[in-house]
Amino acid sequence: MSLRSRLFGTAGALGALAVSSTGARAQAPVPRTLAERTAAFPEPFSRVRGLRELSNGVVLLTDWIEEKVFAVDFGKGSATPIGRVGSGPREFRLPGRLVPLPGDSTLLNDVGNARLSVIGPDLAIHRSIPAQRPGAAYSMSPRGVDAAGRFYFEIPPWSQGPAAPKGDSVDIVRWNPRGNAIEGVGRVKGSDRPSWQREGKPRLTPGIPMVMFGSADGWAVLPEGRVLIVRSGDYRIDCLAGGASIGAGPPYAYPQLPVTDADKADAVATFLQDSPMSGRGPNGGLGHSPAASKEEVAAMVKTNEFATHHPYFRAGGVCRPRKASSGWSGRFSAARHRCSMCSTERAGWCAKCRCRWGGGWLGSGGALSTR
Repeated sequence: MSLRSRLFGTAGALGALAVSSTGARAQAPVPRTLAERTAAFPEPFSRVRGLRELSNGVVLLTDWIEEKVFAVDFGKGSATPIGRVGSGPREFRLPGRLVPLPGDSTLLNDVGNARLSVIGPDLAIHRSIPAQRPGAAYSMSPRGVDAAGRFYFEIPPWSQGPAAPKGDSVDIVRWNPRGNAIEGVGRVKGSDRPSWQREGKPRLTPGIPMVMFGSADGWAVLPEGRVLIVRSGDYRIDCLAGGASIGAGPPYAYPQLPVTDADKADAVATFLQDSPMSGRGPNGGLGHSPAASKEEVAAMVKTNEFATHHPYFRAGGVCRPRKASSGWSGRFSAARHRCSMCSTERAGWCAKCRCRWGGGWLGSGGALSTR
């Protein structure tokens, strides 16, 4: 099952939550309807995993399936490749998230090579560092980098042993490359764990290590090092600095959108497509998982766990705001719209061509999204 994506630029904004840095005042979130798209790249991509807009409007993009990194220029209608597939200098395998760095530089998560690479403003890969720190059992997957060059990421609880937080909580930490120091920043609610994990039972069939569509907190890093957390339980925003809350907004009610059977099948297919597998890459390394048939997807839908309703926002869809007083999140919508791929009227996921909103990213001139 293949998912294709198109890239859009929109001169508008998504939904916002506001919070005072002192915690004294908070404003209600103001939903805003995206304006008509101002640009669309004519060629589709197989699976967009990262987007990052530069100050000149050029958009960096990673294609997970094709294993390519592009610099997309809407004005010229061009997509210029950056680097190439491999394990040497200026190469990558399974390119993933793109994280903004100061001065129009960008951090590329090179998943297949377990390293982090820096793409300069000249659109060249200049250097790479290992994603796995000495002595650590996990690889860093940064969500943000502040102006001081510190990397912010979540520590997977399975790697912490007895020190792991209880329940579904996950620790956010930051790493300073200059001194190799790790310090705690805060704690968020992670993905809901399925019953077989909570009860410590062995699983004899392939399973998804989370409750699909379960809610999880999202977060973003501000340049000065503050962290904005959008709480999933009551839809509010916290602002953290120095490991402590320095401001919080009030909770808000939100509508519930039921999860359908088509949603479940789409989520399983996407999870399988996005999950790398050992032994599939060169020299036994990570590579793409084999494509799952409809029958295999249906079998996994029956044997895995799903929430009954969509979360109000995706944890990975919380964007770094332009202003320190706002946090932006991409929300699920029950509104019907016309699918850009096959022109089908639909709400949420398209049952005809399986395309879907791939998320939102805020750029210097508006919002970026894939469909």
